[in-house]
Amino acid sequence: MSGSVSFNKSRVETVIDAMAVSDGRARIVIDAGLHGNRVEIRHADLFELGLRVASRLIEVGCEPGDRVAVALPTSLSLLAAIVGIWQAGVIPVVLPKTGGKGEGIATLQRNILKVAKPRVVIAEDQFGEVLVQASHEVGVSILLGSDLIKSPGRQSLLPQTPCATDISLLQFSSGSTGFPRGCVVRHGQMARNMLSIMKRAREGLNTYSDDRMLSWAPFNHDMGFNAFSFALMFGLDLVLIPTESFSRSPYLWLSRISETQATLSPAPSFAYRLLMNIQHARQLSSIDLSVWRYAWMGAEPVYPDHIRGFFSAFSGRGLAPTTLRPNYGLAETVVVASMLPAMSDVSIIDVDKDSLLRNGDVQAPRDGQGGGLSLVGCGYPVDGVEIAITDQDGRSIGEDRQGAIFVRGSCVIENYWNEPSCLREGGWLDTGDVGFLHQGQIYISSRAKDVIIRSGKNYAANDIERLIENCGAEREQRIIKRVAVFSVLYGASQKKENGEEIVAVVESKSGRGDVFSLERAIRDHVFLDMGLSIDRIVIVPPGSIPLTTSGKVQRNVVREMYLSDRLAVK
Repeated sequence: MSGSVSFNKSRVETVIDAMAVSDGRARIVIDAGLHGNRVEIRHADLFELGLRVASRLIEVGCEPGDRVAVALPTSLSLLAAIVGIWQAGVIPVVLPKTGGKGEGIATLQRNILKVAKPRVVIAEDQFGEVLVQASHEVGVSILLGSDLIKSPGRQSLLPQTPCATDISLLQFSSGSTGFPRGCVVRHGQMARNMLSIMKRAREGLNTYSDDRMLSWAPFNHDMGFNAFSFALMFGLDLVLIPTESFSRSPYLWLSRISETQATLSPAPSFAYRLLMNIQHARQLSSIDLSVWRYAWMGAEPVYPDHIRGFFSAFSGRGLAPTTLRPNYGLAETVVVASMLPAMSDVSIIDVDKDSLLRNGDVQAPRDGQGGGLSLVGCGYPVDGVEIAITDQDGRSIGEDRQGAIFVRGSCVIENYWNEPSCLREGGWLDTGDVGFLHQGQIYISSRAKDVIIRSGKNYAANDIERLIENCGAEREQRIIKRVAVFSVLYGASQKKENGEEIVAVVESKSGRGDVFSLERAIRDHVFLDMGLSIDRIVIVPPGSIPLTTSGKVQRNVVREMYLSDRLAVK
């Protein structure tokens, strides 16, 4: 590929540095399929468009360190806005896009603006009423992205290129775990994480063809934002599919990988499940995935059936067994904390479920007694990241013991926006996740905030949700669409005087008359597999469970809806 860049690492401390020393011939293509126009631009031309945006931001009073909120669809305006914000020395805050009912996303937009207090908001021509109202509440004006890239640049106004210690991004949570907090990511941290990712993605390869990137993840999500940053950092050709185009036509993801011969493409785990279900679509009948060599799988738990099912579905169309790469990532480490080398096998191990739940011991299942739990290895820590497992007293417990996951390193954030340092003694960050190390690899068991305790055992909400989703999977048509599981105090829901209950909210396409039999089937399925009793099952129509912009269930929002009787119960 003509645009691939080679540079002296000592000279490159930021993505903007990398763009400045690149030959700029690599291209970015925005491809919306049947849902919009195809747009193409070279990195060098994007750099010049960014200068226009930068000069205009400075004209309206933006100073280094100011925040600029961005509420744009996937477009040239969005790409130029991010590059221009960096060139002006200010900090981008990418807002989630409203869509559909939009209640949860609109609230998230408003809360992010209140926390970040941006100097201006860059929006599309038809920005929503909620964004206008929220901008007014925080006293910030709105600039049109389409106008910014048309305005003549005045490079004499530009400050110095941002340095490694300057803030490159406020990455706000997507709303699945409560009020948004902005991860303070610095330019040097971003560049170092990109370098570590590329090194691991090419580890073990003697030769490789020039890489080409493809992504459809939203830019307000760390996976989407950093796919763009990664392509700029290394001068890679990049195909961007707008997230809404992927949502309407999920087959676009794989068909465009085939057409463009993309070698690198990340996606949250749910996307692999989704494509498994439409593998027989005519648009996927003649695709060739043989060039796709690194498929990041992350942003939510990865299960063995994701790996096996996706490979089984597409191995006949050129997909190699080493393409699927489960990883562990979080915005607090820019995007990735651990990855597998390019050509290594995926590690799936079986552990004794009872031993893991009761005392955290990682042991093989006892012969003939069942109770096995299969978990996927999410790779080894990338350069610049250390991972440690600790017990309840904060002491490191080494391998094959489940505990809290801590990380530290050169790409780990020091704090959230307007908050004190989030690091513990020694520079360690509590990820909020639970897991263990085995032969150097990290295995994720659950999120600490999503652990349900019953009879002295710890159950991961994700595991219960997945089990319920698979209830009746042998039927020709699956009637369960998605599930949210959580626990509430009896007193909180005013149903009993004390104690705690486990609640499962289940989206189902079943008719009202089938609700009772579905509830009974779910209870029996969960109890037989886990020995766990679900206290309350709430069957709701499809579309009732709110999702984040990256497709994850907003479990806390569903809990709040349940407690306030706002669920549309069948």
